[in-house]
Amino acid sequence: MSTKIRNWDERKLTRNDEDIQGLLKTFLVTPDSFFAQKAAMSRGKTFENMEGYLPRGGRYEEFNVTPRKVDSRRIIVNLDSMDVFISLSHYNQGSFWYAGKVGQL
Repeated sequence: MSTKIRNWDERKLTRNDEDIQGLLKTFLVTPDSFFAQKAAMSRGKTFENMEGYLPRGGRYEEFNVTPRKVDSRRIIVNLDSMDVFISLSHYNQGSFWYAGKVGQL
């Protein structure tokens, strides 16, 4: 991994983080709720991790935080490990945060 990923629990939350917090508490609350809602939330978007911002290995899928088509804030889940990452600026290597595992947030 080429960049240090900070822990979401250490972030001083802003008003703009409310959408993310809501998804952490509903969409990602358990593995069952995640898989039940996944298709509707993702639009089938794979996060390829080509830049290596996240740990290598696993299959990543990304989810827009808001329903807009273009939104740089995304939640990214490693489908193999169920690790959850948050990207506040999708194209900036310093903007990735680790939130925990689906079902343990």
